[in-house]
Amino acid sequence: MMRVLPFLVACFVIVAGDACAAMPRDPAMVEGEVVRLGDVFDVTGPEAQAVVGRAPLPGRREVYDIDRLRAIARAHDVPWTPSGRYDRAVVERTGRPIDAREIEEKILAALGSDPDAHKVELANRALKLYAATAIQDPIAVRGITQDARSGYFTAILALATGEASSTTVQINGRVVSLTAVPVLVRRVLPGEVIKPGDVTTIPIAANQVSQEAVLDARALVGQTPRRPLRERQPILMSDVRAPVLVTKGAAVTMVLESPGLLLTAKGQALEDGAKGETIRIMNTQSNRTVEAVVTAAGAARVSASGAVVR
Repeated sequence: MMRVLPFLVACFVIVAGDACAAMPRDPAMVEGEVVRLGDVFDVTGPEAQAVVGRAPLPGRREVYDIDRLRAIARAHDVPWTPSGRYDRAVVERTGRPIDAREIEEKILAALGSDPDAHKVELANRALKLYAATAIQDPIAVRGITQDARSGYFTAILALATGEASSTTVQINGRVVSLTAVPVLVRRVLPGEVIKPGDVTTIPIAANQVSQEAVLDARALVGQTPRRPLRERQPILMSDVRAPVLVTKGAAVTMVLESPGLLLTAKGQALEDGAKGETIRIMNTQSNRTVEAVVTAAGAARVSASGAVVR
């Protein structure tokens, strides 16, 4: 009876009746490993520190239904009268979210893999894990197995739920090798020439890199896109070409050179051509079409065999 006295005195001072009856909290946030009376009911003073149960795991919540509330109120002499059968208190425990990158770093370290040459792909990247907020290093790998050929692994993680307590969770995924791939740092349009400052190198999972991808940054410099190219995306060899020196419909000087002989003629390009590419050119005097190799802007070399298209 004496334990109820502080509540009754407060009620009498403020207002008579039900105005000072304790009320369940919904929700109540806790950080530690235990739930106290003041977390469940809106009571104060020393009584509020009484432990009434274990806290849920970090990042989780627990519902105290009417029967549990009634038992707690009875055990601690809390002046509470249910307002209905659905009365409840919700206790939520704070937690530090575990980032996927933290998990990946732990997996690579446990496997002894070079983080600069390998990448972890979690089977469930949407997995949400939480650990106690006060723990500096809250995650550890308790055990791990890996298939050497496929790279798939199964790991048991221990998440700290307190200074001396933890919970375990199983995760799956695979480790893949990384390939250094040259990419653009800006969007480049056809007609623009790719400069050294336009190219950087980033690591990409080897299984995501096409066999047709350009892997040498030097092969991109001086080239021009065949189509608009986005930044930080692998580039295929078919995506770029040497800059066009002869454009379709432009006048071209054709040169035929052989020992002791040099002939020139005027023509009209029937297609675009970069240096070293063979294109079709129509001789504007004879109206015959020949194949020629582009040598410079507005110039092409005809072979001594004089390959005639028509």
